[in-house]
Amino acid sequence: WQFTRGKYPVTAKIVDEKWLLDFHGRKIPLFSGDALRCKVTFIYSFDENGTMIDEKIEIVKVLDIINGPGGEQLPLKL
Repeated sequence: WQFTRGKYPVTAKIVDEKWLLDFHGRKIPLFSGDALRCKVTFIYSFDENGTMIDEKIEIVKVLDIINGPGGEQLPLKL
């Protein structure tokens, strides 16, 4: 999944299986511009010198959906 943290885009895996099942079962409406309030785990890997070499972000629990501003669909002009 693609998210933003502040101004920066990040990729995170959602491991909340119940939420994913409900989402894929179309029980959860989620639209462009919506935001997710989540419990997140950051996993960092370091080399032998202590330099960070990898960062993984996992969404362990989706707590809420924050509805975006929405908007009016403008008519298509041909």
